[in-house]
Amino acid sequence: MKQQFTLLALLFIITFSSAQKSLSDYSFVVVPDQFEFLKEKNQYRLNEMAHFYLDKYGFNAYRINELPAVDKCEGLYVNLEKNNKLLKLGLELIFKDCNGNEVYRSARGITSFKEWERAYPDALRNAFKSFEDVDINQIMVSGINNNSTKVIANTTNTEIIKPREEIEVEKELPIVTEKEVPSAKFIRYTSNSNTFLLRKTAAGFSLYQDNSTSGEGLVLKGTISSNSSSMTFKTEDGKLYDAYFDASNNLTIFKGDTPVFYKKMN
Repeated sequence: MKQQFTLLALLFIITFSSAQKSLSDYSFVVVPDQFEFLKEKNQYRLNEMAHFYLDKYGFNAYRINELPAVDKCEGLYVNLEKNNKLLKLGLELIFKDCNGNEVYRSARGITSFKEWERAYPDALRNAFKSFEDVDINQIMVSGINNNSTKVIANTTNTEIIKPREEIEVEKELPIVTEKEVPSAKFIRYTSNSNTFLLRKTAAGFSLYQDNSTSGEGLVLKGTISSNSSSMTFKTEDGKLYDAYFDASNNLTIFKGDTPVFYKKMN
C-alpha cells in the first residue's frame, strides 16, 4: 500500500512538473472579453480578475484587443469551465494552444457562496490557487532579438513580431494604468450596505468608512499604494491585500478568500 502511494505521488510530481514546464514554454496568455459559458462580456468581473491573477502569478497576460503583433502560436488562450461539486459552484481554468489543444487545467475552485456576485469571483480566486507554488516564468517570443523584427509568414496571413522591448513597453502597467487609477480627489463607494470615502493622497489613496450615523464620523480603514504592476491595500493593523480598480473606478480588495467589492456612487 505504501509503495502504491509513493508511486502515485511520484506520478503526480512528474505530471505537475511537466505542466509547469509547458506553461513557461509559452510567451503570453490571452484573456477573452467573455468566457464561453457566460452571457455577457466581463460578467461578474471575471475577465478582469483573470487578467489580474495571471499577471500576479507570473504570466504575460493580455486582453485580446491589447495583444501586440506576435506569432499567435507563441501564446496560450485561457478559458473558464463551470464544474460544480455537491451543489457548490466550481470553476476550472483551461489553457489551450493556438490549435485548440489543452495544455493545462487548473484544480477546481470551489465556493460556498450562493449569491452569484460573490460566488463567481470567489471560485475563480480559488482556482488560481493552483499557481501559488508554481514558478511561472514565460519566455520571450522566439526569434526576437534586441535590434531586429521578424516576419512570420504562413498560408493565411503575414504577422510582424516586434522587438521584445517594444512589447514590454506596450505591456507595462498590466494592472494599474492611468485610466484605471481614479483621478478624482474624493470618491464615494458603497459596499455591503455601508458607505465609504476614498481620498487621493500624495502616496496613493486612503479609504474611510462613513460611520456618521453612529457618531464616529469617517473612520480610516486603510491605505492603497501602487507600483507598475500591482496595487496593495494596507489595513490599519498592517495586513496587506491585493487591490484593483476597474475602468469605471469600482474598487475590489481581495481579502483572504473573499473579494470585497466597492461600487462607485454617482
